[in-house]
Amino acid sequence: MKNLFVNVIIKCIFILAFFFLFPRGSLAESYDVTAYIDLEVAADQPIREYLKNPGEDSDDTPPINIQRSNIASWLDHLLERGITVVTAEVMNLDGAVFYPSTVLGKIGFKQPEDYGDLFSFLVEESKNRNLKVNVLIEDLAHIIQNGKEYSDQLDVSVISPEIVSSWIGELAEIGRQHGTSIWVNEEAYSTDYIAAIERRAKIEGITYVHFFDDRYGRGDIWLSEDYATYPMDPSRNKADANMLVNMSKMGSVHGTLGHLNIMYAHAVSQNKPAGCLTAGEWGMQNKVQPSICLFRSVQFDLAMHGFVAATQDDGSYNPNELRFAIDYDHKILREQINRYGKKSSDAPKPVANLIITHAGENDEYYFDMRQSVLQSASTALLAAGYELRVTHDQFLENAVLYYVVGVASLFDQKEDLPDTILSLSDNPEANSVKVIYHPLGIPNSKNWLKTMARAGGNFIEGLSGNEDISPIPYEVEVIYQNKLYPVHWRGHYPWPENSSDAARQYEEHMISVIDSDMPLIVGNLDAQFGLDNTKIPLVISKNKIFFINGNYLHLDAASALANLFSGKPVYLSPSYGYLTTGKDRSAFFAAAETEVKLRIGNTCIAYAVDASGQSIRDAFKVIDGVMHGNSPKWGLIIATANEC
Repeated sequence: MKNLFVNVIIKCIFILAFFFLFPRGSLAESYDVTAYIDLEVAADQPIREYLKNPGEDSDDTPPINIQRSNIASWLDHLLERGITVVTAEVMNLDGAVFYPSTVLGKIGFKQPEDYGDLFSFLVEESKNRNLKVNVLIEDLAHIIQNGKEYSDQLDVSVISPEIVSSWIGELAEIGRQHGTSIWVNEEAYSTDYIAAIERRAKIEGITYVHFFDDRYGRGDIWLSEDYATYPMDPSRNKADANMLVNMSKMGSVHGTLGHLNIMYAHAVSQNKPAGCLTAGEWGMQNKVQPSICLFRSVQFDLAMHGFVAATQDDGSYNPNELRFAIDYDHKILREQINRYGKKSSDAPKPVANLIITHAGENDEYYFDMRQSVLQSASTALLAAGYELRVTHDQFLENAVLYYVVGVASLFDQKEDLPDTILSLSDNPEANSVKVIYHPLGIPNSKNWLKTMARAGGNFIEGLSGNEDISPIPYEVEVIYQNKLYPVHWRGHYPWPENSSDAARQYEEHMISVIDSDMPLIVGNLDAQFGLDNTKIPLVISKNKIFFINGNYLHLDAASALANLFSGKPVYLSPSYGYLTTGKDRSAFFAAAETEVKLRIGNTCIAYAVDASGQSIRDAFKVIDGVMHGNSPKWGLIIATANEC
């Protein structure tokens, strides 16, 4: 499970809805919206019947003319919702394919006898409605990796990169026959398959949609899975522990808002359009999907957005969420994004370059590393008012802050920091930028040790936990307005097997004992493990060079880091959630019920809703640029400079 590329074992019963917004930074009259449609369900049941009995298959397959009528009724309903692109699944794991496919036939897929060529009909009807067609191709990857159960009639050994490439060519040809644009939507394939998909998509001139970002910049559009917020406290909260275990079993522990900041910021650096895909009843409440996409539009220039109404493989589902996703009028969200989202006319923000280093080609640890600290780091930088950009093994020339993360001695890796990245802090007296170094594991290699020395400390000893004990303190005290508040320091390993594991600490937790004459910036805790009178700092700093100690940081640590990087404290009291600030607009999305006392600099509350979309604007106020109030869990608050 852990090696799957975030294998989301969600069986999408019905709907995605994506907006494509052009030009970036503002909405144009011409835009695309796409909705997922399961061809088998659409053929068997008209939309209203499906809403009455979601997930139930008809015992008697309707005649072909009824199948076509049902598909047409689905398309008409989607069109009414403002949709202009249909995302279709043309095969299933039972070995059925819903058009006469020569390529899939070689694998063992068969067209059901009582079904017509549903895909070609869908393509033709889509053309008649000015719709484009996006085809999900990810299930072949799940078959290859044995990530989902599939029919024993399928021959996995046949599914080569060449077969996948040929399938894309076959789909593109059907699109050309009907004069309709065809896209392909991919997830979970390994590198050789991704290379084949990208090559064939370019040859055919079709759009390639890739889930998450890609170190090598592959894919035409990058798509998130913004499915959850980080569990607040699995060690002390059973519900949080169960949620983390459930997401691990489904292969989706990386689908959190903080973690996926990385995808959006990397997309900007790669000049890739990126989209927000989100779901209720996964790690968040139903009806919160519009708030997630609206929050993302404040953070980044969204190219598209989408909702997923889904079930797990055991067949469980939430009919209310399904109805919400099917019937939601996306023109409403389009207007909200147009009104409150990021705009090209916004005042520019200073650029923070978050650099992910790779000493070798092995990316085995990469996704766990992101879960380990990057959601806390990226959230801190956005909260501190920076424009976030992510790069790999290289730095941007125009940044005013560099946050460098890489493996030192974690996940059985022993990697050193590249000389080119260390050079960012070669001349601290003459350097006007801030440089933050954050090794994952014990920095016992030459360049990583230099980073600590430049920040004013020396390495004494490395501490590593076992299954039951972590050397990372549970919490530290941070000063907010001359008051001490506890801040959760210790995060959690992202792949627990059960809820009791979620509450335990793992041996990958590592921390350094540092000898430093410099004042400790954040955190000053007596070391345990028999090291009497020794202090463990979270951060030390000298001459604008910072060293951050410890992996698996909790999201709560972002508040302390944000205050450290902003110059003027942003968090005036602990607020559990995700924050983005800027001169023109700021947004806060609560990961728990929390007090909000944040220095945002804006003048008024423009928009505030709870998890169900009900207004809570009256619960908040802005006084001298500080936002006050109390937010319910999954509440969204947007403040602006000139619109209330």
